[in-house]
Amino acid sequence: MDKIKDYDLLDVIYETPQTRLYKAKKETEAELGEGLLYVVKEYQSDINNSGTRELVSSQKIDNASSINVVVPVLERIDDRYIVMQFKNHGIFLAEKMKTAKKSGLAIKEICRIGIEILASLDVLHNCYRGFYDKKGYLHMDLHPGNIFLEDIGEGDFKVKFIDLQSSLELDENGIAYRTEGDYQFTEGYAAPERYNYKNEVFDESCDIYSVAKIIEELMDLAQDPNLVLQHLIENFISIGTESSPSYRFRTALEMKEVLDSILELLNDMEKNDYIGIADRAYRLDVDINMLVQDIGSHISLNENNYKSALEELSSMLLTDRPNQNKCLYLYEYLDALYRFSDNEKSDSLTAKLLYLGIGCYNNTAYSKKAAELAETFFNMKEKGVIGITDYASTINRITETYYDMGDVDKAAMLQEENIGIEEQLYSVYINTAKTSGLAVTNESIVKSMGRSYSAYGRYLYVQSTYTQNEEDKKKGIDYLEKAVGVFQDRVNKHITISHILKIAIEERDKDLANKYIALYLKEIYPKVFSVADLISSFIGDKKIEREPGNDYYLLDILMLINAFCTKDINETNIEAFAERLRGIMTQLSSREYISFPVNLIYKHMALIIYKLNDNEVNEDVLHLFKKAVTSNDSFVIDRNRQLSILMVMSYQIRWMECEMCGWEDEKKKLLEQFIEHSGDSELGLQGYYQKAAKYETLESVLRLT
Repeated sequence: MDKIKDYDLLDVIYETPQTRLYKAKKETEAELGEGLLYVVKEYQSDINNSGTRELVSSQKIDNASSINVVVPVLERIDDRYIVMQFKNHGIFLAEKMKTAKKSGLAIKEICRIGIEILASLDVLHNCYRGFYDKKGYLHMDLHPGNIFLEDIGEGDFKVKFIDLQSSLELDENGIAYRTEGDYQFTEGYAAPERYNYKNEVFDESCDIYSVAKIIEELMDLAQDPNLVLQHLIENFISIGTESSPSYRFRTALEMKEVLDSILELLNDMEKNDYIGIADRAYRLDVDINMLVQDIGSHISLNENNYKSALEELSSMLLTDRPNQNKCLYLYEYLDALYRFSDNEKSDSLTAKLLYLGIGCYNNTAYSKKAAELAETFFNMKEKGVIGITDYASTINRITETYYDMGDVDKAAMLQEENIGIEEQLYSVYINTAKTSGLAVTNESIVKSMGRSYSAYGRYLYVQSTYTQNEEDKKKGIDYLEKAVGVFQDRVNKHITISHILKIAIEERDKDLANKYIALYLKEIYPKVFSVADLISSFIGDKKIEREPGNDYYLLDILMLINAFCTKDINETNIEAFAERLRGIMTQLSSREYISFPVNLIYKHMALIIYKLNDNEVNEDVLHLFKKAVTSNDSFVIDRNRQLSILMVMSYQIRWMECEMCGWEDEKKKLLEQFIEHSGDSELGLQGYYQKAAKYETLESVLRLT
């Protein structure tokens, strides 16, 4: 047995070209049994006085940090050896990896090791924060042989570092500068910038690279990780090991948060928390096809968990502003689980999935998919397995699907039937509330009633534009006004008022515009008492205080002003207003508050200037209409592309431009192109095709946009 001073050297823990690490026991403590564990580090040669550097650095860091993340040097023995003392049990990562070569490591354990390394590294990088004009330290030479997993009981551990001879101080800006002769690092773990001896500036990404390489090495020991976890950790490693520091994780904490999420996803998988799995996978940007592929076949669902997941998704869809893409992601995962499972398929669960699928596909403009599910839903209705409340709520979504596909007649017919059912349910709710002395609140049954009225009103109005039925037009407006009276929440009420204002603009109905401009201002802009005030603020580019939850500030104002121009254009400062709009034209795409299809904003701007210009088309109007059609690549009219609802908007705007300019030949060409385009579409928009061919106009056919 080798001996250094009064330390007996036991096993070699880890060896690099520069150093060798030994387990050791102190000779005088041998009779104590376990005793205290010591580690002796041997320098192959005393490069740049490394032993002294490590002794000083380890003690400075240990003193600076309130959380102990380093093992300070206990003593130095001549020029080649230093001694460290470990007061708690534990194991070096290198030892653990050596053992794991036979048995492997669970993915969960790999994640935990990575998380603890990053937690301690975050402390190291920030140990001075708030006290000095420094931030903390970079380690600069991380590898499995200098990471100690200290046992803290009950299967938990925390990480401590040794080998601090290469450590560098980070200034308050998170920058470290190479000291003279500081070239020591371990190949295979060092970041690329460490190999450039001319590089004198480093940041946290240098250590982040090393941690990513360590986790990559741990993953080689992983026990059969599933497809999703393998993909996520590979992406994680890829970001951490980018050759350019600027493309890596910015901090150890940021890196840890990603690994935390991967571990939480793994925990959700173990618990069969289906919503948790899909929600976390969505936030980690896992492709839905990969998540579905990972399910496998012949699985056994935990039915209670699965039913809870369906209820949770249903609740998400009923919120005022659901994340539509996330809801669709969750639905497609839950649907795949159900299809691949060996569980007996019940009619009630099948019906619930249909309801959710119709809602999710409808909300994300996958109209054809929603319509296909709707046909299956009607077949289920015939079996008598769908409750009346679920049926009425689903019909609201189905009618919107047909409406989006251009089949307004079918949407109106279904909604007319549905209103009778909704009114019965709503009446029972209102009477119960009155009898119990309770206030009418924003219950789902109230929203459903309001949505039925609002939808039916829109369908009737659109029908009337091509049937020329004035009675239907009046009836449609009446139903929209009933919806405004029913809704208890701002979002749905504001949307319905917007529909009424659009009708006021199209019909040039001054009284209707005046009534709902006043209500809109009262609801959204409580401190603005007239549109004239709104215009003054708009011209002066002043921010206008509004109620929370109204994201479409610019579109909002332009629609109000468009309606105002319908009511009375004489009060408007035309020159100042036009100048303000010209300013918006040049900066619109960069404005932070735009969260709505920008082509609708351009359309309103064009119509306002057209009205203010005595219904004459000038260069500004032409420019704005052109921008409305071409402002977003998705809206550009291209017959080689699939027709989408967004592209339908561009057809409507282009038709409006041709109508205002008197371009009859262009209108004819546009109509022919639209009929060809909608007839060939695979998105289920044949309702547009049929009406365009029958009425030979796009003005009324596309008014629903």
